[in-house]
Amino acid sequence: IRDILVDQTLRIFPNPNAGTFNLRFQLAETDDVEITAYNNLMQVLSITQQKLSGGLNTLTMDLQSTSGLILLKIRTSKGIVVRQIVVQK
Repeated sequence: IRDILVDQTLRIFPNPNAGTFNLRFQLAETDDVEITAYNNLMQVLSITQQKLSGGLNTLTMDLQSTSGLILLKIRTSKGIVVRQIVVQK
């Protein structure tokens, strides 16, 4: 099940990046959001949990301790969205 609003509005920039990047997306209402980053072996690199307000949200993430293909899983109460980013050193 995917969160359609997050799926349609999610922007990750810059991509590729050097480990620091922004996620921008809209929520229909205030919601608990969990963002999990995985490496290409599906090992968890980081988990971020926040209560975000409805409307446009921008989060900055720092994954400078890793490089390569990273999967981001964004989970809300309405579903899950998965995207890939590239961290280059």
